[in-house]
Amino acid sequence: MKNSFLIGLLLIGFLFTNNLFAQTDNMYAQTQEQERIQPPPSKVYLGISTGINNFNGMFGANAEFNLAPKASLIAGVGIGGWGSKLSGGFRGYKHFPKGFVYSASFSTHSGIQGYEMDLETTSGTQTVEMDLHRFNTLNFTLGGAWPLGKSNIRFHFEGGYSLPITVDAYDIVTPGVTLSEDSEAILEMMSPGGIILSLGISFGV
Repeated sequence: MKNSFLIGLLLIGFLFTNNLFAQTDNMYAQTQEQERIQPPPSKVYLGISTGINNFNGMFGANAEFNLAPKASLIAGVGIGGWGSKLSGGFRGYKHFPKGFVYSASFSTHSGIQGYEMDLETTSGTQTVEMDLHRFNTLNFTLGGAWPLGKSNIRFHFEGGYSLPITVDAYDIVTPGVTLSEDSEAILEMMSPGGIILSLGISFGV
């Protein structure tokens, strides 16, 4: 009776083990098939993005050049509230080209000459002409990149902080104007820098 019980346990164990190995082999085969279907990562990605203090401004285009298994150089150009924007920097990955990403970059904003805006002054609200100076920032972000299906198209999201490194943001051109504290606060909020939120899509080429 005892021997029959042990034989039964051995038979059940054998069937379980055989089934486990069969499932493992099947999962491995599926992984191999997915890797075969999934194209290899591109070394160059081109894309577009938008957001707040975004790498490319309110809207623009960017390029990424993968130089090492977990590191890329990035460049971007676009338009924002402080004129055109040009950026360049570094992006790191845990598993290129998807998953967790982090970046550090430099951006320069062209500024706008003869910019006009209705602002509150010590003499009342009036149209004020200003020269918005070239403005530079250092940008630090964390985020993620997700492939869309079995392709080299990626959706990406990043958040972080843009640190202003320019002191004089603008000059008042209109003679005899002194801005109110509220207007100065508005212009400070308008100037580049602060919280970064970015959404984009890129295509491997």
